Amino acid sequence: MIKRLLTSAAIISAALSANADTFDMLPSFGSSGWGDSTYDAETKTITYVGNWTGKGWWLESADYSAFDEIVIETKGNAIGYSIVVEYVDANATSTNVSVNKEVDKASATLDPQYKNAVKQIYLQNHEIGTLTLTAAYLQNEAVVDPTAPVVLWEGEKAVDWWEKAVNLSTSDFIKAKVADGDKLIISYKAEPENGFKVIYVDSSWNDQPLPAMTKVEGYNEEYQTFNLPVDKNEYTLTLGEGDIAQLTNTANHDIKFCGDKVTLTKITLLHAEASAVEGICNDSEAPVEYYNLQGMKVSHPAEGGIYIRRQGNKVSKILVR
Repeated sequence: MIKRLLTSAAIISAALSANADTFDMLPSFGSSGWGDSTYDAETKTITYVGNWTGKGWWLESADYSAFDEIVIETKGNAIGYSIVVEYVDANATSTNVSVNKEVDKASATLDPQYKNAVKQIYLQNHEIGTLTLTAAYLQNEAVVDPTAPVVLWEGEKAVDWWEKAVNLSTSDFIKAKVADGDKLIISYKAEPENGFKVIYVDSSWNDQPLPAMTKVEGYNEEYQTFNLPVDKNEYTLTLGEGDIAQLTNTANHDIKFCGDKVTLTKITLLHAEASAVEGICNDSEAPVEYYNLQGMKVSHPAEGGIYIRRQGNKVSKILVR
């Protein structure tokens, strides 16, 4: 039979005991490092004296197959840094997630193909200063409801072309399970004669336009921009395979939302799957669907597996027995 799991953390943890939820990495921090930097284990503070130096964990070859991502939590991040994961396999591309100033919790998704042999993980500073850690741990990603919108960023920011852009990382999109056909909804306030663009910063630190943006009406190829309508407050970009390839390419750096005379208020990812439940009112009469923990639809759930069960607008995690 199919039994619905209780939502308490204790029950979920027990069900996943073979695949531990978290692993505390903070006690072993500082086993790896180069450049002019030091680490005070008592205060959990890294002092970066030189630019672009690293401090972290030398693992040689650690099997982290049981986990999906590493999470770093800091206090008063004033310098910005990158979370870098390197793998033993020479064919693997290092995971590199840029964390902006004032962001005190960030994560980097481990490459599923190479996470069974992680060579090292380190924090590389963007400028001279200190970084105080409050937590560092490996964990399994939260299950993504394929019908629910994902808020990638929210606030109120008057953007410019670089320094004051809204920056997201490839890890943000990987965690959100971005897929072909999803929609990127940009909420904003715009003045007349504005300009706007979405770019990704590639591994060589060159900025490139997001492919979906180049297909919108009024796109200016010379400046890689278009104008946001001043009489609206939302703009939708439909993502294709080319967009997904760049938004999930861990060799890339930031995904930047830039502009002039534009104030951004929210960036939301709407999964294409969401349209499947629109208009369903009676959940008890709606068809039952199952998804695996990666958000992929499953026709016949296997015994002993953990799945997402959806009926109408009701979603729950279940264990098949």
